[in-house]
Amino acid sequence: MTEGDTDTVFLPRQLDLLNLLGYHHLQHGNPERALVIFDAIHSLRPEDSKVILSLACAQLRCNQPEAAISVLASLPQKNQDDALAWLFRGQALMQTGRVAEGARAMRLFIRKRNIDKI
Repeated sequence: MTEGDTDTVFLPRQLDLLNLLGYHHLQHGNPERALVIFDAIHSLRPEDSKVILSLACAQLRCNQPEAAISVLASLPQKNQDDALAWLFRGQALMQTGRVAEGARAMRLFIRKRNIDKI
């Protein structure tokens, strides 16, 4: 980088700290702040499944189920079937009024969660 360059390079540790701050905001009733943070991290790590799931969670808590469905669709193929992805997908579908699809997703979440415990 040259002097005067406006691009900022984030180290993995800095992104992890931002992720922790976003989680803190989610846990303490500030989903809008968490959404801004997770959206920024997602722009830097668009294929990171943990970031995608965190962003979807924040979107759900900010009543943005369509955005959550969209971001969950961007999960890498290997993570599409994770229990947490099914939980968030089910919640988003329910919020959009797609009850039958949401119920199916929730059943898949329960099945995956039980398999993951074994």
